[in-house]
Amino acid sequence: MAMAVKEDNPDMLIPQELLKVEDGDTLYGGFYTQEQIRDVVAYAAERGIDVIPELDMPGHLMGAQQGYPWITCTGESSWGQSFSSPLCPGKDSALMFAKNVYSEVFSLFPYEYVHLGADEVEKTNWKACPDCQARIKTYNLKDEHELQAWFVHDMERHFNANGKKLIGWDEIVDGGLSPTATITWWRDWAPKAVTTATAQGNDVIVCPDFLLYFDFIEQARDLKRVYETEPTTYRADWNLTPEQIKHIRGVQANTWCERIPSVRRMQYQVMPRLLALSEIAWVQPDAKDWADFEKRFVAQVDYLDRHGINYRVPDLTGFNDINVFVDTATITVNSILPNIEVRYTMDGSFPNAQSTLYTGPITVTESTKFIFRPFRPDGTAGAMQTAEYRKEAYSPAQALPDKKMEDGVRMVYHEFKGRKCAEIQEAKVVRNYTLDSVAVPEKLEGWLGLVYEGFIEVPQDGVYTFALTSNDGSMLYVDGELLIDNDGPHGDTKLTAQRALAKGWHRFRVEYFDMNNGGMLSLQWALPGETALKTMTGFKH
Repeated sequence: MAMAVKEDNPDMLIPQELLKVEDGDTLYGGFYTQEQIRDVVAYAAERGIDVIPELDMPGHLMGAQQGYPWITCTGESSWGQSFSSPLCPGKDSALMFAKNVYSEVFSLFPYEYVHLGADEVEKTNWKACPDCQARIKTYNLKDEHELQAWFVHDMERHFNANGKKLIGWDEIVDGGLSPTATITWWRDWAPKAVTTATAQGNDVIVCPDFLLYFDFIEQARDLKRVYETEPTTYRADWNLTPEQIKHIRGVQANTWCERIPSVRRMQYQVMPRLLALSEIAWVQPDAKDWADFEKRFVAQVDYLDRHGINYRVPDLTGFNDINVFVDTATITVNSILPNIEVRYTMDGSFPNAQSTLYTGPITVTESTKFIFRPFRPDGTAGAMQTAEYRKEAYSPAQALPDKKMEDGVRMVYHEFKGRKCAEIQEAKVVRNYTLDSVAVPEKLEGWLGLVYEGFIEVPQDGVYTFALTSNDGSMLYVDGELLIDNDGPHGDTKLTAQRALAKGWHRFRVEYFDMNNGGMLSLQWALPGETALKTMTGFKH
């Protein structure tokens, strides 16, 4: 409900037909009958699609644990430090439960592959469980990590005995792979899983976190990034041999629905990225042409409109999130889609079908905040975009604190586990770095808290454009004032802003944190009169 109100979007409302009240408790959801599953499988088969089921084990089993608490270590469903507590692999009864469930699954899905899951396993309970510790001792396992590997291999034997091949998330590499196992590589921050698996002759499905997780909100540059992705060379540090490349089976995009309440919202999340995904899988790299794809996508929109398929209108262009001008500013709004109308407001209200229609460039002489919104031919509204125009004088240049300053930007690495940039400074300092640009050093991984500081010389008075892209949170300060707030946990997100700067030296500060999911940070700028962004270099500290 909150998201539906915040975005003025009815597609974010939970379908009322899936809500029911029992004993004063409001319940949401449902289930598939076996007959419905058979209908889904048959429907897919008629279209040349094989359905691969996944019931994640031993983690992500809270729903089953609430109904069958005896499959857990403690006899109750609980939550660990990061994830729900898993099934107890020390209990024979729990193993039999898992195998019985999958035996029923095998009978419903005829395809040879079945996905076990086996990701994000919270092992805290296993350390204190006498049954798990007895299992570790019986099989001479080193620790709880090897216990998980033992569980995966035990389940794989059950899969194979029933004529099925096992797929698991890339965590299953840690305990060693059998010759028939396939991994789904999702942890962008664990690239060695791909090189290890393919070197051993195991197949890999590529679906890197964030980029091919379509449940994340699509950012302005995501469609092109998806289109240009090549599964065999996605990571430069893979260095796969021709033989290893043969084991890259293809790509997969995930659309988890915890925050997707309706079919229309699901369509919005995957379209048009699904079109780009299909060309990753089916088009040879040398035949790819982004400009041609963009034209074909525009032509495809008519089909989507005629069939009532919800899709995300690509971001409107021609402005930044924050725009600066000294005297007057002219706003030009562009869209690659010819079938939409753009309407806008300047009073903070959400644009609707009666709001002012954009028909051409708009001139402003005072600070103004616009909200632009595209509308499709059927009248449905797309996502709103805010463009703030600030009238301001040039920020004066600053004197360098020391004429003998070193080249480069100074980066301080903090031992940080948090969710806000403001908390980084309180964390213990691990090490200082000097870098050419604001970026994450290659060998740094895991939880990160990084603070960058330096001065850069501005060549002339003018309005400069800055772009801060990060995964997770980041903040940009110029001359001590916050310019870009990209804080909080999120996937790759790019925000742009402008600042009027006088010729001379100006101080820059960037704060950044990453929650152990493959850090990415970039600071770019464009000089007055230029539109192409380039990495900021030339710092002194």
